[in-house]
Amino acid sequence: MAEVCRLVQRIDFIGDQLEEVSGELRELLEGFEETKYLLTLPGLSWVTAAALLAEIGSFSRFRHGRQLVKLAGLQPSRSESGETSGRTPIAKRGRAQLRAVVYMATLSALRNNPRIKAHYERLRQRSDKPLSKMHAFGACMNKLLLYIFAVVKNRQAFEVDHLWEAQRAAQSPEAPAPRRGGGHAPRCPEHFESKPARRQSAWHPPLLGNNVRMMLDGSAHKRATVRNSTSIGQSNGLGALTSQS
Repeated sequence: MAEVCRLVQRIDFIGDQLEEVSGELRELLEGFEETKYLLTLPGLSWVTAAALLAEIGSFSRFRHGRQLVKLAGLQPSRSESGETSGRTPIAKRGRAQLRAVVYMATLSALRNNPRIKAHYERLRQRSDKPLSKMHAFGACMNKLLLYIFAVVKNRQAFEVDHLWEAQRAAQSPEAPAPRRGGGHAPRCPEHFESKPARRQSAWHPPLLGNNVRMMLDGSAHKRATVRNSTSIGQSNGLGALTSQS
């Protein structure tokens, strides 16, 4: 009975320590500007924000969100063999602890963030190659990391009804219709008539490396040797037939 009381007292002591450490951690997080932008994401708590900052460090080291995805090892990698093909699991080459933090954050975001939930449902229910549950969940992990990078890098709070540039351009009535396959919009005929004709330049063979040049020279030398030996053999055969006749 005394042992049970000792363990209960130890649990209470550890609980008091956890509360004290949690208070200190919150005070430290208030000193970081990134915290207030991370907490605007639905489903992210201050514990997740602290874990993200501890694993990622300074966001100024990254130029775009894809670098952050690679740091977590969440980019898709192609996996094929003689029996299976077309599999694209995540690479898992980055920081495992950061990947675990994003995993738990995505579970919460699927319940609280409408953008993440809509992204998951669209990937699962699309008519063209719908994704499995785990592949769709991995795509949501990438999407959440991109949202995290965007709000911190741009110093802007997360907005559920935010319109991206492509969506804003598509909804604009004055925006030209996008071309299939990308590229620039077609230009008017006057644009081509006003430009002078281009001068046709002579074609020059590309420069070859030393190894390629040596290989070509060697093959040419072999062909010349075979051609010479064939001609010598034919001349010897003709000479023998002439001497017999």
